[in-house]
Amino acid sequence: MQKCKKLIFNLFFIGLVVVFFASLEFSLRISGVGIDTRPFFRHPYMSQFYVDNKQFRNKYYNRYVDLSHQPIKNVFSYEKKPGMLRGFVIGGSTAEGFPYYSNHSFSKILEAALREQGKYAGVEVLNMGFSAMSSFYDADVAKKLLKYKPDFIIIYSGHNEYYGTISATTGGSYFTKKLYLFLKESRIFQILFNLFSDLTRSKDSGNRTMMEEQFNNQAIPLDEKFDRKVAEDFINNLDSTVRLYSRQGVHVIVVDPVCNLIDMPPFGSQKNNDPEKEKNLKEFIKSYYNAIIVGNKIELQKAYEERQNHLEYSSNAFILYLDAMAREKLYNEKSLSNYLIAKDFDTVPFRCRSVFNAVISNYSALNEGKNPYYHYIPLQNILQSWFGHRIFGNNIFLDHVHYNWNGNVLIARILAEKIAMVYKYSDEEKKKLISFFSNPEEVKKKLYFTPLHEIFGYYSILMLSQRPPFSTMVIPFIPAPPLNNPFFRDTNIIKMTEEEAFNKIINESIEKKDYDRAFFYINSIMQVYQAEYRNYLALAQFQEMMKSEDAGYNYIVAYLLSGRNREVYSQMENYFLNNGRADMLEMVKKKYGEPRR
Repeated sequence: MQKCKKLIFNLFFIGLVVVFFASLEFSLRISGVGIDTRPFFRHPYMSQFYVDNKQFRNKYYNRYVDLSHQPIKNVFSYEKKPGMLRGFVIGGSTAEGFPYYSNHSFSKILEAALREQGKYAGVEVLNMGFSAMSSFYDADVAKKLLKYKPDFIIIYSGHNEYYGTISATTGGSYFTKKLYLFLKESRIFQILFNLFSDLTRSKDSGNRTMMEEQFNNQAIPLDEKFDRKVAEDFINNLDSTVRLYSRQGVHVIVVDPVCNLIDMPPFGSQKNNDPEKEKNLKEFIKSYYNAIIVGNKIELQKAYEERQNHLEYSSNAFILYLDAMAREKLYNEKSLSNYLIAKDFDTVPFRCRSVFNAVISNYSALNEGKNPYYHYIPLQNILQSWFGHRIFGNNIFLDHVHYNWNGNVLIARILAEKIAMVYKYSDEEKKKLISFFSNPEEVKKKLYFTPLHEIFGYYSILMLSQRPPFSTMVIPFIPAPPLNNPFFRDTNIIKMTEEEAFNKIINESIEKKDYDRAFFYINSIMQVYQAEYRNYLALAQFQEMMKSEDAGYNYIVAYLLSGRNREVYSQMENYFLNNGRADMLEMVKKKYGEPRR
C-alpha cells in the first residue's frame, strides 16, 4: 500500500512538472518570446503566399542577431498548383549568393532558365543558403522544408564544417550537436542557451564580421584523423537528408564544393617555435613571392632552387602555394594538385579540405545509380575538363569561395543540365534550356543585375579583405576590381548607402526622361526585395506617372505588404479617386480592411 501511494505521488509530481513546463512553453510561444523556427509563414494580408520568417535562422546562431533589416528573399505560392516544379537550395554563404543578394545567385538564375524554357507551368527555386551554416543546419532545415512540397533539393555545402555556427570549432560530439538543435526548438531552452551565450560572449564580438567571429583566431592544422572525423559528420548529415527525401520521393542533388585555388593564398600556416627561424621564413616567403610577381624567370629560378634547399618548408602552406605558382611559371605545369596540397595545409580551413571532396565522391559512388533520387555533380572534375585548372581563380571567384556573376551563371548552367537529366528533358527542350546561358550579359538583364549590384558586391569583398583572417595573411589576397564597371571610378558612389545610390540613378534617369533605365533599376530593387512594400509603392508611383494601368495593382500590393499603412492608403486612395475608380477603393477596404490607426 505504501509503495502504491509513493508511486502515485511520484507520477503525480512528474505530471505536474510536465504540465508546468508544457504550460510555460505554450505561454512563451503565444506571447512571442523566443525564436519561431519555421522557415516560412503565410503573409498575414496576402495569405496566398509564403514569405521568409527572417528570424528563424537565429536557431543556428549562438547568440541572437537582429535580422529585421534583412530582405525577404523568398516569396512563393501557398498552394502548389499542378504542373509546378519547386526546389530549394541549401548551404552556406556560397549557396546564398554572397556578396550579391540571394535573388541574384545561381538559384534564381536556374529558376529563370527553367521558367523561360517552359516545360513546367511554374517554377520556384527558393534559396535557403545563409552565411556560416554547416551541414548540421542543412540536415535540420531539410526536415522542415518537406512541409513545403519540394520536387528537389540542391545541397551546395562543405566549406563551413570547421568554422560554421555549428561545426568542428564549436565543441561537442555529433550527438551533442544534434541534441542541441533538437532542444533549441523549445522556447524554454532557447532562453537558457541565450543566457549562457550572453555570459560567455566576448565583449568585442559585436564589432566583428561573421567570418571573423567564427574564426576567432583558431588555427586547425592538417590532421588526417581529425579531418576524416569532421568529413564523416558531414556525410552523416548528408545521408540523413538523402534517406529522408528518398522515402518521400524527392530528388537530392549534391554539388561537389569547389574554391579559389589559383588566386587565393592560404590564410595561415604552422608557425616555427623559434622566433629567428620564423622571421627568416617570412623574409624568404616575401622574396619568393616578389620573384613570382615580378615575372623575371632568372630570379624566380634562383628563388625556386633556394627553396629546394629548405626541405623543412615542405609542410608550410605559403611555401607550397608559391611552389605551385613557380612550377607553373617555370615549367608550365598545368596541375591543380599542387594548389590543392597548399590549400589542404592551410591552417585556417575556410576552404574545405580534399578529404571532403573524397568522401562525397565515395558516398556518391555507393548511392548514385542505386538510389534513383540521389544525384551528384562532380563540380571540380566538370570545370577542369571544360576550362582547365585555371578556372579555379578570380575569373569565377570573388574571394576564397564566393562566385562572381560569371561563376553564378556557370553553376546555374551545370545545375540546369542535371535538372534536365533528372526530369528527362527531350533534346529540343534541353537545347532551349541551355541556350539561356549563352550570353551572361543577357542573363544579367533577365535577372535585373545592375552595375550597382556588382560594385557594391566588390566593396563588400574589399571590406571583408581588410579584416581577419584576410588582413593577417602572410601572402596578401587582392580582390579583382571590376575595371569595366561604369561606377568603379565614381568616387561619390562609395560614399553612399546602396539605397541612396539606387535612388540617385532612378531619379537622374527620370529627369533625363530615360524611362527604360529608370524602370530597369526599379525592377532590380523589386528582384532583390520581393516583399518590401516601399518598392511596390515606388513602382506604382512610376507607373502612375507613365499612365500604366498596372499602377493600381501595385498600390494595392504595397498597401497589403505595409500591413495597411495609413500613408500608403492615402496614396492609393488618391490614385483611385483621381482615376475614377472609387469602386476599387471600396473593394480593397471591404476585402482587406481599413487602414490601421
